[in-house]
Amino acid sequence: MARQARSRPQSDTQAQPQSTDPQYEWAMTSNQRPVHITYAVRGETYICPVCNGRMIAKLGDVKQHHFAHETVQTCSPARVTQIVAQYWLVEELQLVLAARRSLIMTWPCPLCQQVHTANLLHDVETLKPNHEHDGITSDVALLDRSDKVRAVVLLDAPSSEALITYTARKIVTIVVDLTNTRQRLHDLTTLLAGARIYGGLCTTQDLAAENGIITDPELLRKVLTEVVAQPPHNLHGPLVHYKGLTHVFLLDDKRLWLPPILWQRAIGGLLHSINPALQVITQEWPQADGA
Repeated sequence: MARQARSRPQSDTQAQPQSTDPQYEWAMTSNQRPVHITYAVRGETYICPVCNGRMIAKLGDVKQHHFAHETVQTCSPARVTQIVAQYWLVEELQLVLAARRSLIMTWPCPLCQQVHTANLLHDVETLKPNHEHDGITSDVALLDRSDKVRAVVLLDAPSSEALITYTARKIVTIVVDLTNTRQRLHDLTTLLAGARIYGGLCTTQDLAAENGIITDPELLRKVLTEVVAQPPHNLHGPLVHYKGLTHVFLLDDKRLWLPPILWQRAIGGLLHSINPALQVITQEWPQADGA
């Protein structure tokens, strides 16, 4: 017997399409202060830090509370969080400065292979969000009295070029990962606990310089260049321990600190690994006559 196909009756309540509008955890108040949705007030005016458009706090009983643009925009929630974090960090660090408290952090130093602990707010006078320095923009810059950058905070992984630039100028680079902290931008210590710190500040290098040991890459290059520019055009000798430092080269009445990373900064060169026991570094030293 043939069966007659029957169509299934449609439900009276059709499934409503889900909204694809971006939802935001953070916004700015009208006086440029960051606010999390947890502390939003119904009816208040909020601003998107990306497009400067008006935002509304959605505080209903059905959906998770969030901010939304008054008129639909496509600003990235991650970018909104990043800009808000810049202002939040400046605000929190400013409170530490005003209270004359220290910001103590500990990190392994690739230069001297030791662990450093230092106050990263030492000599810092002002804080600037979204600051540009030498063509590189940092999320937050920490500047001294003469407007010299002492440290930078980055909320994205830096490029190798940026790290080289900051390290060469002894600028501490603090990289904060916002991936797992977007809902916890409420405590400075918690936010910085997982931060990575790169180069710039080496207390061992500063101490060596105070003891008359040459540690500046430009001066090291100058001294070594002057020596090899004269016959027999070479320089050799052991690296010794001196006043608690390793990799110290004694040159007449001078003391040169030459750990591998500092040598690389001062001299550079192309490394050739012939075998595990033999490595050769080749370099070009341009002469005044073009040779």
